[in-house]
Amino acid sequence: FKKKDDKCINDFRPPFNTEWSESDITVYSGPIKRAEFYYRQIDMKMGEDGNIYLAVNRAPATGSNGRIDVYRSSNGGASWLLTNSVVSVKAYFGSVSLLVESTNNSIGDSTRIFVLYSRSSNENNDNATLDFASWKRNGSGFYSAEIATPTTGREFAFVSALSDGAFYTTATWVGVICVEAYNDLSIIQSYRFLRSIDWGNSWVGVTFSSSVNDFYPSAQLRPGSGSTSDSVWYAVERRLTATQYEIRVFSTPWLPTVSGIGYFLTSGGSGVKYQKPVLTIKQNRTCD
Repeated sequence: FKKKDDKCINDFRPPFNTEWSESDITVYSGPIKRAEFYYRQIDMKMGEDGNIYLAVNRAPATGSNGRIDVYRSSNGGASWLLTNSVVSVKAYFGSVSLLVESTNNSIGDSTRIFVLYSRSSNENNDNATLDFASWKRNGSGFYSAEIATPTTGREFAFVSALSDGAFYTTATWVGVICVEAYNDLSIIQSYRFLRSIDWGNSWVGVTFSSSVNDFYPSAQLRPGSGSTSDSVWYAVERRLTATQYEIRVFSTPWLPTVSGIGYFLTSGGSGVKYQKPVLTIKQNRTCD
């Protein structure tokens, strides 16, 4: 810590940056979808291009039941620009997870946005599929597709996307973890982990059966010494009883494989609820 009379003492007190705005900045003005069980309705990422990206799952409105807007700020959040949207006249979107990826392609706009979400024909997310949409930073090159369909009477929920964060001349590898549950979310049947190595043109995945109710997975990639040793880690809210929720953490290979390791993170006992974990893994670069 600095001495009290040191002129740099403010370096150790927030906000650390005198350029931070002292007032709120409006990104989107309007209703956001209310869906307590479906968790993430807003997601934010910092791109390798230095821009901030924000995805908003908007409430149903005249002309569109489902709409996810993605905004971009190139000046630290002082102003925002709509890049593009996922829109459906008939379908509803349950939860959203955002990725911002880049290639080392020096031609054109090499930053690509990925929006992964659950999609249903009704607002309560029954029988929801797992879908994605993608476009470039400038809004061009839009395409979308369904990734997976659940068993009849079940839905995909709690979507959490991740990537390897690497730059390739062809594609960055992206992945997603979600749960497959009964339509009323009374029982979580399994986790689904899927990965694409070709910008979403094809997906390969595995199913992890579950005998307990694990909600709200939050997934991140943990780099290994090489691509073959990378692993996926995800934290969940485990509901042991109506009055006891714990946090558990799992790891599985980045190459989709039906194997994994579980870790106890909390043990609060009856009457204690640990809820809605958020997992962050800091990826360090080794310096000479």
